[in-house]
Amino acid sequence: MSNSKNFFKKNSSLEPSEITLTSLDEKFLTSLMAAIEKGIPDHEFNINSLETEVGMSHSIFYRKIKSLTGQSSKEIMQNVRMKRAHRLLSDNKDVRVSEVTYMVGFTNPKCFSKCFKEKYGIAPSTFND
Repeated sequence: MSNSKNFFKKNSSLEPSEITLTSLDEKFLTSLMAAIEKGIPDHEFNINSLETEVGMSHSIFYRKIKSLTGQSSKEIMQNVRMKRAHRLLSDNKDVRVSEVTYMVGFTNPKCFSKCFKEKYGIAPSTFND
């Protein structure tokens, strides 16, 4: 018998390291959020870009997102953009709304303000007061 076989026979107390299991869904959502975070500043980043980034077809991507979150991919991306905008405006009183508009991937400040107000019930300009 070779030396390595003898070693393993004598040291039968060898145990595998502890394994932390992360479900495939958790891994998917983590990679999804990373992809959204990475793409948020780009106004051309859209659902097709997101699907390409995570490597899924449109129909599979839509069904997976809907089943895991109850939201469409468009709603998730919009919510992440709005949360990022809210955080930027809350944490930086001197940042202009127009700057935040572009930082979260909008190209039209009026459209951004409308979406923000629908989400939070207040105009984004209130943070600058």
